[in-house]
Amino acid sequence: PPQLRLFGHELLPFPGEQGGFFSVVASIFIVDIKNQLQPDYSQLSYTLLTIIANASLRRITSATDAAFPQWTGPDSAIVHVQAILYSSLAASLLATFIALLAKQWLNRYSRIDMRGSVVDHGRYRQLKMDGIHTWYFSIVMESLPIMLQSALLLLGYALSRYFFLINKVIAGVTIGFTAFGVQIGRASCRERV
Repeated sequence: PPQLRLFGHELLPFPGEQGGFFSVVASIFIVDIKNQLQPDYSQLSYTLLTIIANASLRRITSATDAAFPQWTGPDSAIVHVQAILYSSLAASLLATFIALLAKQWLNRYSRIDMRGSVVDHGRYRQLKMDGIHTWYFSIVMESLPIMLQSALLLLGYALSRYFFLINKVIAGVTIGFTAFGVQIGRASCRERV
């Protein structure tokens, strides 16, 4: 059918490739920000060495000067950013997984088996077509771009929030591009309707 040909040749490579790309980008930021979920061991070592040096030189005047620094856990904003990045990664991986499964399904649908009679071929092909309708294949395929747009929106939001903690000017640029992407996405949704 023309609908399957359209999905098989024009729309299907896009979700798989783009979903993989979004997954890589989200993973890079997850790995980069992961260090902020742990204590800064170099800072702890520096503080400990300072305490030891002051104790050996007898410069410690109170018990609080000699107290071992306690790590109270990561900043809640960093945990929030990581959670959003993992959500973006999960959405892009899910879209990629569904795109690969759909491509495999279409390849099996279009495959012609040489065994059996023409009637058997027709029954088997009809069985495959019934499966496509039963599993709402067209709706699943139409949801793939929405999943990828959601993944990209979550990535933009997480980066905006993270950069807001570091530098508000960089965050402003990231927020601007994310808002621009949202507007383009909304305009494309209006065109589909």
